[in-house]
Amino acid sequence: MFNKLFIILALTTIIINISCKKNPTSSVNTEPTAAFTIDPTSGTTSTTFTFDASSSSDNEDITSDLQVRWDWEDNGIWDTDYSTTKTATHQYSAVGTYTVKLEVKDSGGLTDTTTKTVMLSNTAPTASFTIDPTSGTTSTTFNFDASGSSDNEDATSALQVRWDWTNNGSYDTNWSTDKTTTHQYSTAGTYTVKLEVKDTGGLINSTTRQVNVSNSDGDTGTITDIDGNVYNTIQIGNQEWMSENLKVTHYRNGDAIPNVTGNTEWSNLSTGAYCSYDNNDSNIDTYGLLYNWYAVADSRKIAPAGWHIPTDAEWKELEMYLGMSQSEADDTGDRGTDEGGKLKEVGTTHWQSPNTGATNESGFSALPGGHRYYYGPFGRVGYNALFWSTTESNSSSAWTHRLYYSGSAVGRYGYHKLSGFSVRCVRD
Repeated sequence: MFNKLFIILALTTIIINISCKKNPTSSVNTEPTAAFTIDPTSGTTSTTFTFDASSSSDNEDITSDLQVRWDWEDNGIWDTDYSTTKTATHQYSAVGTYTVKLEVKDSGGLTDTTTKTVMLSNTAPTASFTIDPTSGTTSTTFNFDASGSSDNEDATSALQVRWDWTNNGSYDTNWSTDKTTTHQYSTAGTYTVKLEVKDTGGLINSTTRQVNVSNSDGDTGTITDIDGNVYNTIQIGNQEWMSENLKVTHYRNGDAIPNVTGNTEWSNLSTGAYCSYDNNDSNIDTYGLLYNWYAVADSRKIAPAGWHIPTDAEWKELEMYLGMSQSEADDTGDRGTDEGGKLKEVGTTHWQSPNTGATNESGFSALPGGHRYYYGPFGRVGYNALFWSTTESNSSSAWTHRLYYSGSAVGRYGYHKLSGFSVRCVRD
């Protein structure tokens, strides 16, 4: 009995050992597999790159248990600690091609690494500048400031700038990192200023702005009309005016303005016309011509190119610059105190005595060219100066501004559009 039991136990042990040899239980750990994506794969220093290692795997551990860390430049220094979070972001501060290294570690401590490259390219800077003030005169020092310019890769202080004051293709300054400068224009006009900005990589961007320059108060100039008549001009505040009465006989496009002499014909007009005072051409050189309002308002224009007939508001701007208040300027009839005297030529060569208050300190040099009544006759040469505006006061009348030999105020009246008055032009 004992021998049988011994034999059975021995056989059982042999069977168990054979079974174990045929089905061994493995306890060997294997390395994980590191893998990641980059989105986007290229960009600039303003790009935020997203790195995703969620495609890493391991034979023994699930992906969520794997730990990862990142080296953004593959320089041997890990930029993050180990973490089970598989995504990370990074932004590079300089242009270049970078090798990114990922290391993945499983729960058994085994690691695997892989690398990918990301490319950062240079982008052009953004040019921007301000002008202070944006308009002025030939005596104004304009301040130009490009410190609002920017670049994705470089600090503003590293950017270089240069200026072209008239946008004529020839730069007036050399490259400089100084973002502010000044300039003064010697002649009136509207100028386009060009700024060019260059980054350290040599990329360039440019932008333009305009600055309006008028003559300084009291500055004089000349302007020529389509007939070749040359007029003196004067800067008064922010406006530049003719200091002589208009005497052009053609519209700007070359069409003739009719010279209407007869009273009946004049009184029946509904289109533009002119005449000399008393139909005497010897008056033209001194007093210019008299025009009806239809000539003043004609779309073909009687003012020289770059100039126009003033509106009622522009006349009031002139008067207020000389001292009239807004409420006085908006009134009708005789307004102000001495503003008319500041506009009138001094003395009694052309004005009748006493030519009250005449100082002509504005340089406007108003002359008493008289007028033509809407029904045809002439009157008041030497006694008053009446100037058209383009602004209607009602359907049959328009605003005029009048100066007198016996006063120093300025009159503002609505007169019939068929009346013949003097014309002064103002620069656009």
